[in-house]
Amino acid sequence: MKSFPRTVAWLFCSAFGGFSLCAQTPPAATPAPIAADATPVAPADVTPPPAASPSPEEQAAAKKAVVLAEASEALGLVSAAESGDRSQSSRLAALVDALRANPDVPEYDRYVLVARTTALTMKPVAKDRAAKFAAYADLARKLIAEFPNQAEPYASLLALAEDSPAMGAAGQLAIELMDSKAPDTIKAAASRILDREAMVGTPLDLPATDGKGQPLTLAQFRGKVVVLYTWTGRINGSADWVQRMLAQGNAQVVFVGLNLDSDTGAAQAQLAKVAPNSIQIYDPTGPDGPVAASLHLTRCPSVYLLDRNGILQDVHGLDQFDAKLTKLLGVAHP
Repeated sequence: MKSFPRTVAWLFCSAFGGFSLCAQTPPAATPAPIAADATPVAPADVTPPPAASPSPEEQAAAKKAVVLAEASEALGLVSAAESGDRSQSSRLAALVDALRANPDVPEYDRYVLVARTTALTMKPVAKDRAAKFAAYADLARKLIAEFPNQAEPYASLLALAEDSPAMGAAGQLAIELMDSKAPDTIKAAASRILDREAMVGTPLDLPATDGKGQPLTLAQFRGKVVVLYTWTGRINGSADWVQRMLAQGNAQVVFVGLNLDSDTGAAQAQLAKVAPNSIQIYDPTGPDGPVAASLHLTRCPSVYLLDRNGILQDVHGLDQFDAKLTKLLGVAHP
């Protein structure tokens, strides 16, 4: 018989008192004296009845308790490993192997355990961002293959697409998601990424008004490289990021900010402290508003780079910004 953890045995003893493992045998009573003239009586059958076997419900409860105890232990070992204590790596690996193959463990719990332990055992990758991007994309694909009904690994792949370090990679991941079993919400976001990628190589303009209510179009900056960046004060340090972004420009570069805060006044007050003379477009309708929609915006902050002719050249300008800006500045305006 499989031995259960002490806590499980306690549950049996408390909930199922008739279980033979926990039964206590009472002391035998002192027999009464027998009279001399008493008629002998045939001994009664004193064989005790057999102990009742655990019911199916009791067996299921015991099985569930064991699984819960193992899962709890595994999660504790994962947390310890994530904090740097790898002394129980062998025990953790054994637990995860057993739990991931156990259909009685809910799929989401198995996913969490496998995802966290797999991340722990990933081989170190180069500092190159593209290499890390590829490694995490492969991890997301492996989790999708094992847990196709869980949304999280699809969401991870979507996040990688939104944060792609190179032109084309985001579109490839978006197509991969569109052809997968991802939830409809993730597929809709992937479709938006594809639409954003398709804008590259086409003229871009945003008829809008600036912070002073004056008409503003990107076409008025032809002849200069335009950096269109999005930001929101809801992200800590966002205004400071804007200040650092503007510090990288020169006379041949025009920076245009698109703020997506619902409270325009608060955003203007925040920016007045760090970049009072910057060119800004304010759209209080946010990421789902018409301006963001025209950009097929999928994340904030984002950086769009336009050449001197007003043609959109990059929708991933946040990555390797300096190199991309230098390249665009080196192209003369006809």
